[in-house]
Formats: sequence, structure tokens, C-alpha cells
Amino acid sequence: MHRNHGRACDACASRKIRCNREVPCQRCKELSIPCRVARPAAKPGPKGPWALKRRPSPQNLRRKDHVSKPTYNQRSSTTFPDARIPQSILLSLLAAYNEKLYPLWPVIDTDEIARRLNDFNDWETYALAVALCAVTIVQLNIKPPHDGHERYDGLSLAVESERTRAKYMDQEQPSIPVLLTSFFLHIFSANHGQVCKATLLLREAITFAQFLGLEEYEQPSKEAAISDTQLQRRILWLLFITERGHTTRFGLSRLLQKSPPPPQLGPGPKAARLVSFVSLCRLFHTFGHAMDTLPYTKTSDFFVQYDTALQAIPQIQSADGIVKADFLVTQQWMRIVLWKSVMFNFPLNSALKSNDAMHLAFPECVARNVVSYLNNFPREILEAHGLGMEMKLTEVAISLADVLICGPTSVLHAHLMRIGPGEVLSNLGQFLKSFRGGGNPRLELLQEKMFTYAESRSLSLSPPLSQFMPNLDNIEGIWFDTGQEENDSASVSAPLDDFPLLLQF
Repeated sequence: MHRNHGRACDACASRKIRCNREVPCQRCKELSIPCRVARPAAKPGPKGPWALKRRPSPQNLRRKDHVSKPTYNQRSSTTFPDARIPQSILLSLLAAYNEKLYPLWPVIDTDEIARRLNDFNDWETYALAVALCAVTIVQLNIKPPHDGHERYDGLSLAVESERTRAKYMDQEQPSIPVLLTSFFLHIFSANHGQVCKATLLLREAITFAQFLGLEEYEQPSKEAAISDTQLQRRILWLLFITERGHTTRFGLSRLLQKSPPPPQLGPGPKAARLVSFVSLCRLFHTFGHAMDTLPYTKTSDFFVQYDTALQAIPQIQSADGIVKADFLVTQQWMRIVLWKSVMFNFPLNSALKSNDAMHLAFPECVARNVVSYLNNFPREILEAHGLGMEMKLTEVAISLADVLICGPTSVLHAHLMRIGPGEVLSNLGQFLKSFRGGGNPRLELLQEKMFTYAESRSLSLSPPLSQFMPNLDNIEGIWFDTGQEENDSASVSAPLDDFPLLLQF
């Protein structure tokens, strides 16, 4: 004879799903969690708006005054834990992070997380794991997993992490899991175009790092594990890189003012996977030093020095395309940001010189490098970086559009290039138009500039692309006047087969 609760168990009731009311119920049995009915039964009588019309009795008011809310420490021991995301779902997504995204965010030991998930009272680890899994689904565009009852997409996991954070985690006692939960929720919010919320979460993570003393660059003591110290440095560098990029893109002030000591590879099986992260740290170290020195030194020699330094940092020789694409595009974006910061403080050259950083056509050279990267990497690798990658590409395209609109027509060297700058701009625009994501605040500005340029060159817009940019079929008018005849083969007769990206969209 089957035992029966008589009403839904606590776990099913908290998730608002059907319970078969057996002891244990089918869902609790599948999740291997206790199946209990410990909550008080609902009182009979009217509910909803009708209940508000009932005047509470003095006895009920006195009883309510004596009920105290449990603290965070009491909740984990006295209240029954809510139903959680199935551990099998979390472990499969953690494995995907470890395989694809660990070189990008090398701060999570998935084996340790999997071990700690077995403790159902460890809500900090659970919230961190769920937030990381939400980001993994979004970044890698993974099909939401299904456990036979529910489908777990990125949004539902992010909501679950925030719910757990609000209910069980004490932010007055920050820890590494609490910090990293805020960081990964920042990544998720940024990829959904929630810039204000993403900024608050990033600054929350940085504040936790400051309370934990991660900014104190001391040598590890004998008691402290070297691995823990290196992990803390990687976390601090991750926050530094993220904040530097986020505040530069949105024009915000920074909390982390000084570059941390560079992380070290050290021994261990994962040392080889940290090479790309260390190279990215060196790139941001050079860029950060240049941006911090910028208010005091705005000379042409300053820009040439740092532009050369950025290019001198070796490319990541990594089989992981996600990290390599991030490094290469970020490197070109940094060059554009520095160039735009100092271009009004010295005259730009109009006479073409090879690899001349002081030339007005500098944005075109950078844009050509970026377009070649778009041609060499699969789209899903570039889209895995979300809003950050989208805004970097947009900034490069806007800089090129500004030069095309405002620059004299004789300075851009179409006679040296088989494809004109207009095609380069059109390629960037088409790529960004179909970029997976959304919430790019600079995309509308790029659209306006491309229309302005199209009108200035008297281009006709074809119906399929007329809502965003000039059509590639009508792009001949974009060629700049270089003093040559229109039928000059060096400038207008370039076959599109030599530039396959033009045909991919």
C-alpha cells in the first residue's frame, strides 16, 4: 500500500509543479532529495483581493509581532531546501565551460565545484554553478538541456541564481563564490543588453574583491597555498580586464585604478591553458598604462610608441579559436581607441607611407585587419563573446565611417588596395546587422553614419539592405578619387573572388 502526503510536498510546491503526493514523490526520488511536507497548511477562506478586506484580529496581530525571520545561517539548517536544478544538468554545462570557456575565464575548478554541489546546504557554490551554467548556455549558444520534465535555458538559470543569492547568501560575509557569482551574472546581463544592471553587478564583484583584500599585492606566506594566491590574481585580472573594457566602451569611471601583478603560469596540468589568458593580461596592461598616461602626454611620439607596443605583443598561438579571436579583435580595437584619443592633438599625414600610424587612413588599415579576422574565424566563435565583441567591431566601423564622411577623398589609398574602404565598411555593417545578441547602443549611430556616407556618394540603396546600409551590388561609387581614371584596372577592376568575405553574407 502506497503512503500518501495528502498534499504536494515542499519541493514541488516551491517550484509550482505537479506532485504525485507519494512518499517519496516521483520528482524528489529522481533528484535524490528529501521529500517532506513541513510547511504550514494554507488557511481556509477567501484569498487574493478578497483577503485584504478581512480585518485582522488583535490576536493575529500580536502573534505576527512575535514571529522573527530566520537569519541566513538559520535558514540553511532549519528550513527545508528548495528544489534545485538537477545536478546532471549542471555537470554537463560545467563540462562545456571547462572545454570551451576556461581559457577565457580561468577561475573555476569544475572538479571542486562538482564535489561541493553534493552538499545541499552549500548555497554559495550552487548559486555560482547555476550562474556559470547560464553564461555557458548563452555564450556557446547551447540548446537548453531538458531533464524530461523541464527545459533549462540561460534565462531560467540566471533567475534561479539570483533567487538563491537573495534568499540564502549573506553578502555581509563576502567570499570567492559570492564574488564570482556577481561576475558571471554581470556577463549574462551585459549579453542581454542590460547595461545598468551589468555595471552594478561588476562593481559589486569588484567591491567584494576589495573587501577580501585581493588588491593587496603581497607575496604568499608559507601558510597560504601558492595555487590560491594565483587564483586570486587571476580573479583580480579578470575583473581588471572586464572593467577596463566595460568602462572604456560606455565612458564610465573605474574602481580598479592600478594594474595587478601579472599572473604566473606555475606548475599543473592547466598551465598550458593559461598561456592565452596571460597574453591577454599583457595586452590590457599595455593599453591600461597608455590610457592612464594619456591625460598628461598627447604627442605623436606617444601614440606611435604605444601603437607599436600593442602590435609587438605576440599573437596567441592557441588552438582555442574563442580566445584567439578575442585577443586579435581586442588588439585592433585598442589601437583605434588610442588613435581617436590623440588624433586632435597633432596633424595627420596625407602623404601615404607604409604602416604609417599618423596617417588619416589609419582606421581603414585597422578595419581591414578586423575584416580579415571575420573571414578567418567562424561566426559562432565571434558571437561567443557577446556584447563586448559586438561593440568593439562597431567602434572600428564607426571610426572608418567618420573618416569616409569627413576625410578628403585623396588620402585613402585605394590605388594600393584591391578592395575599397567602402566595401570594408559595408562588410563590417552586414556582419553586425546579423550579429547574434542585441542591445548594442552604438549600432544605431553606425547606421546613421553609413546612410550619411551613402548619401554623400550618391549611392542607391537596394530594398533588402535599404534599412541599414548600402548594397554591395551598387558599391562602385565608393571608390575614392586618387587622380586615376575610372577604368584604371588598379583601382576598380578588382575581382570579388579575392575577398571572399564580401560573398558570405
